[in-house]
Amino acid sequence: MNCTEAREAMLVAEPAEFRGESGGEGGSELAAHVRECEACRSLAHALAGDLDRLSSRIRARSRRRTLMLAALPIAAVVVATVTVMTKRADQPIVAVQPRTDRPASVVSIEVGVGQQATVIKTADPKTTLVWISSGSN
Repeated sequence: MNCTEAREAMLVAEPAEFRGESGGEGGSELAAHVRECEACRSLAHALAGDLDRLSSRIRARSRRRTLMLAALPIAAVVVATVTVMTKRADQPIVAVQPRTDRPASVVSIEVGVGQQATVIKTADPKTTLVWISSGSN
């Protein structure tokens, strides 16, 4: 094998071959050439270093992606919690009076900004209807 053939073979060879490591009985022609030729050995060494750096970057990217995927459920829970808390903040706060033996003669209601409350007395003195709605008709 000459240098031109060896360099072409390095483009498709396994890294162990162009590092000069034999893969079995006697190894491949490329491995033998790299062990004997200083120029091809230095080129193979540079290729191996580039492949090692590329492999480490790919592994780091894979770890980052895994961490991001692991964080997605946590982010979803946070978004859901904030959404629920925001919706609850928009709902009116209704004050409940403690129950007494006799019906209340006065009804007290707190409504939020932009809300309206309508109090309707019924024929039953023990029942009063309270309707809370948004400010728009």
